[in-house]
Amino acid sequence: LIFTKKYIDPTYTYKNFTIEEQSKVLKAGRSNNELDSTKLMRDMPEDIKINDILTAVELCMQRMQKNLTEEFGPLPDSLPKEFRKN
Repeated sequence: LIFTKKYIDPTYTYKNFTIEEQSKVLKAGRSNNELDSTKLMRDMPEDIKINDILTAVELCMQRMQKNLTEEFGPLPDSLPKEFRKN
């Protein structure tokens, strides 16, 4: 959500919640699984770069900002209603 504020709508607000609050709304408990990417990385061509998750999400939000601006105009005022929180 920090990238939503940074690239899409600086007026966007959110509030993180505690594990206890989360457990009240989820049907199953939190699961911290980790993907083993050993085979993926082994079989990837050497000229292909895989970004870490933070970099990948930021690059995605930058593309989203560019595409939304091209389609709707300057952000955040030109965002369609369904994209606005307020």
